[in-house]
Amino acid sequence: MYNIHLDPYVGPQISKASVALSPYVSTFTAKVYNPYLRPAMEAFLPAIVFAPEPPQTFWSMIADKLPIAGSNFAQNKGSMGDFYSDVHNAKRPADVPVPSAEKRVNSRGMDRAEMDRVREAIKERVEKQGQKGYEKVHDEVIDIRFENLGRSYLCDCGLM
Repeated sequence: MYNIHLDPYVGPQISKASVALSPYVSTFTAKVYNPYLRPAMEAFLPAIVFAPEPPQTFWSMIADKLPIAGSNFAQNKGSMGDFYSDVHNAKRPADVPVPSAEKRVNSRGMDRAEMDRVREAIKERVEKQGQKGYEKVHDEVIDIRFENLGRSYLCDCGLM
């Protein structure tokens, strides 16, 4: 976009400015940046920030885009155990109907059976909502198909 639209107008000014500022930039780099700013930045930031990135191959770029094992909720089902072991962090979603049972908490935090019960209740609710949504979309698609079939039939008969 820059090369197409702005370069004819801004390009000459940028080149003139870079020529005019080059002695100042080189002086700043030699007298201020290299002796003072660069060591300070390297002291505060890790060296990996300043390291050049290795060139990526085609397959490494593809691998960056693909999902990895354990990247979805079903595969990480048990990885929230540490979170639920602290009762203060454990919060139930507000709209999830959970079968009534007294809350069983041991000294370590939430009981594993309680977590499984809540997980199953959430799973059932999601399944019910998914089934309702599927039925709604299915009915709408069938209505649209019948409407289109009726139109095409009327057009073929010359009635429309």
